[in-house]
Amino acid sequence: IGEDTRIFMITLPGIIWVVFFFTGVLGLGKSFLQELESDCLGGLLSSPVERSVLFLGKMLANTLFLMITLLIFIPSVIILFGIELRSWYGLFSLVFFGTVGLSSLGTLLSALTISVKGKELLLPVIIFPLMIPGLLCVVNITEFLFFGENQEEAWSWWKLLIGFDVILFLCIIRT
Repeated sequence: IGEDTRIFMITLPGIIWVVFFFTGVLGLGKSFLQELESDCLGGLLSSPVERSVLFLGKMLANTLFLMITLLIFIPSVIILFGIELRSWYGLFSLVFFGTVGLSSLGTLLSALTISVKGKELLLPVIIFPLMIPGLLCVVNITEFLFFGENQEEAWSWWKLLIGFDVILFLCIIRT
């Protein structure tokens, strides 16, 4: 293989997840749009249900949407570039944990920026620095799953990703 192809393949895990995060943030930015436009956000907040349940429902819907997107995108890349994946179970676990992290943080920040002027610009500015630990984890785990590199570090990245997701998920529940 040529030098350009080798460089592209090395950067492929990062490209996959950065593209996914950018598209995910666009989707998360529109997460509360329907409630805002139909003026039912006040009704939802005044319902006799804990607010954490409302946020959890919105987060689960966002997670499902993002997970379906990623489960279509990553296998397409694997087939297109002829990558021999080390573990499909590992890939599905990675998709789950990577999506839960982005969805948890994105739902929380979408709710916080819903009524702010210029929220389309503010959400990405706030979310991307906070997602750097999660992004580093998923890129390094994907590199291991695709190419088998950094095997000794893979478990450390898994532990960091799971810890990151647990903290973000608990923030949603405690909101």
